[in-house]
This record gives sequence, C-alpha cells and structure tokens, in this order.
Amino acid sequence: GVSITQYAPDEARSHAEIWQAHGHHGLARHLRKAAAVAERGPPMWSRAAAGLGALLVAAAGSWFMLAREPIPAPPAQPQAGEASVPSSGPASTDPAVRSVTMEAVSAATAPASAPADPPSEALAIAGPAPQVAAAVPLAADLTAQAASTTSTPSPEVAKIRLPDIVMIPGGTFAMGGTESSELPVHRVTIKPFALGKYPITIGEWKECVADKACADVTSGPDDNPITNVSYDDARDYLTWLSRTVGKPFRLPTEAEWEYAARGGTSTAFWWGDQMRGGMANCSRCNDAGAPAQLMKVGSFPANPFGLFDMGGGVDQWVADSWHKTYQGAPSDGSAWIDEQSFIRVIRSGSWKNDASYARSGSRDRYDGRVRYPTHGLRIALSL
Repeated sequence: GVSITQYAPDEARSHAEIWQAHGHHGLARHLRKAAAVAERGPPMWSRAAAGLGALLVAAAGSWFMLAREPIPAPPAQPQAGEASVPSSGPASTDPAVRSVTMEAVSAATAPASAPADPPSEALAIAGPAPQVAAAVPLAADLTAQAASTTSTPSPEVAKIRLPDIVMIPGGTFAMGGTESSELPVHRVTIKPFALGKYPITIGEWKECVADKACADVTSGPDDNPITNVSYDDARDYLTWLSRTVGKPFRLPTEAEWEYAARGGTSTAFWWGDQMRGGMANCSRCNDAGAPAQLMKVGSFPANPFGLFDMGGGVDQWVADSWHKTYQGAPSDGSAWIDEQSFIRVIRSGSWKNDASYARSGSRDRYDGRVRYPTHGLRIALSL
C-alpha cells in the first residue's frame, strides 16, 4: 500500500498479486521490481566503487611510506543534489514520525492508468522491521518539498511529519449491522482511496499547533492518538495539512471507514464475531482487572488492509452528518451530508467504551462544534 513502510521481498510480491488483481498493474510491476532488486543485493557499481576505494587507500599508504610526510586530507564536500543527513542518530522507528516529499504523495495519487516510473535508486524508508529489504515505490523518505506550494517556505514548515497512509483497493460490501441505526444493511461500492495507517498522533498534531493553524489540545506522549478534538478542529488540521503538502487530504466517508475497518470480512469484528483479548483497546476487552486507558497507536494487530486501531483506541470523526438509519443512504461510498445539522458521525469506539462499540458496523454521533476527551481523527485521500 501507500505506506511509509518496508516489505520483505516475498511480502512485496504478495502485495503485487493483490494490486494486480485490482487492476493496478503499474504498482504491481514496481513492487516486483523492488523485490528483485532487493534480492540481488548491492548493485555492481557499488561493489566496484568499494574496490576502487580500497585501491586508493593502499596507494595513499604507499605514498606516505615513500614521502615520509603526511598528506592532508581535503575537506569533505557534499555531492551535488545530496541531502544532508542529521548526525543525531539513526532514523526514528516510531511509526508516527515520518518526513515526506511531494513526489511520493504525487505518486500515491497518480492515476492507475499512468503509473509513475520507479526511482532509479532504492528508496531508504524508516520503519519498524529492520530485516526488510525491498522498498515500495510509493513510499519514500519524504522531505523538504512539503511546503513547495509556497514561494518562500518557512523553515518550520519545510519538514513535517506526514501521517502514514495505506492504499485501500475499491470493492463492494454489505454496510450495516444489527442495531437500529445500522439498518437497513445495504450494498455500497467503494472506489480505491488512501487512508491513514493510524489515527493522527499527538506528535503530528503538534506541528499544526506550532504553525498556529490548530488549537493546542495535546496532552500525553507523542505516539498517543490526539484526543479532545472536535469535528471543526479536525477540519482545521486537514486544511493545514492539505495547504502544507499540496494534496487534498480529508476525512474518510462513513462508508469508506466501515469498508476499510472490515478489511474484506463480513463478521462483527475483522477477526470474527466475538471479541478476543489482545485485539482492541476497549473497556474490559483484555485484562478484566486492568483500568481502561489510552495506549499508543499500533499497540494491537493490524487488520487485513494493514490498518491499526480500526475499532477501539480513539473515536474517529468521519465526514458524514448523522442520520438515524441508513434509509436513503448513498450507495457509491460518498459522504451523506445534511448542511442544516451540526451532528456528525463518529466511528471506532474508544478505550472507554465496551466491545460493542469496536464492531466494524458500530456508529455513534456527536456535536461537531464540541470537543470530547475520546474523540480523534484519521486522514483520507482520494486517488
């Protein structure tokens, strides 16, 4: 998917088969090519360069022995077009911390009929799996171009943390559940889109606060999901992110959210019809004696689409206005908006809610102008 992550070669080929089946032939080709490059190891030119370097070192040593005078080393000069690398330590493995370039986001949103060619060099991608070797063409070290939509970007905006996003293939599913507000169950067709791999984190929100575009509602570690966010606050963040990166980020529609949460399944939860311990952060869903508490994003397994915390964790705003039932709901996955209403839909349930709220079909509502301690958001992007 369009995720700032690395894949092992076999995993990359498995994803290639998925995208091939959904008609994304260019992406499938790129994935297979990346896997093949990773398995071949370092290219011939890099090995030749290493050998040449060894010869140069030997020659320098011989000259030193003959001349008996040290040869001063020339000052290191950066190569043209080479990015400077911070010397503070290795890249962060925090899944919420990523630097992004406009090129990678553009690749993610390019039409499937005209896929962009893969870069000529392997992309270095920070991720939590050190053994992974194959780089995905749609994920890159996204850096200083984030503010390229302005003529003179400020240093504060030149480098931001773009949330990880995952490409979700389109399809048709049965939307709804057993509660009255989840009826009637109806067929909905979803177009391919991209969705945040995790809910927006406190660390990501802080950058919007630093740019004076979002209210400072942060409290807790940077890798916790942002909470106490109203629908209007979520809209402010999306407006800032879209302006900064130059892409129209938005909230997912309610239908998109449920389709992604199900991950191709039709059961109450993506893993089955009953809650299981260790699968979601909700009240009394794991250790019965443990107090309900918010946990960092990604603390529980991802669903089949590679999405984390799609059920429990933090309530997530979606784009739709609240309607008491699905009678008259659109069947094309678009947002169902009532311009006269301030009541908006929230999905997922939270760490304070019981397991019934973590069901894929569960839905709730709240006044979009009001903040609440369990409410957060997840970003989406049309492809």
